[in-house]
Amino acid sequence: MADKRKADEIDDGAGPASSKVKGEPAAEEEEGEGEEEGEEKVVGVQTDDGIAFSLGNKKLLRVRTWKKMVLVDIREFYEDKNEELKPGKKGISLTLDQWGELTKAMSGIQDAIAQQEAE
Repeated sequence: MADKRKADEIDDGAGPASSKVKGEPAAEEEEGEGEEEGEEKVVGVQTDDGIAFSLGNKKLLRVRTWKKMVLVDIREFYEDKNEELKPGKKGISLTLDQWGELTKAMSGIQDAIAQQEAE
């Protein structure tokens, strides 16, 4: 099912609010929960088919259910003629097992990024 949100309802990363998705938070949060000092917590927005987080430039990470499977979907979106965001072909859907492997590798990925930036 396509995300029926208007393009201006989800932050595309172009403005100063690029670290947050515009709209109502998906769930209640406790202040300071999961945040490191000086970091702002990114809040997801409830959509028709899950919870979306803006990655900027019309790229979204969505947590959604498809055929009774929870998926983490990272995908480019485009605006249709009605200015609604629609999922594009470019992207990937990860199962929870694959997402778990990615999060386990995150420290090593950060180290590799730092190493590449230093070169």
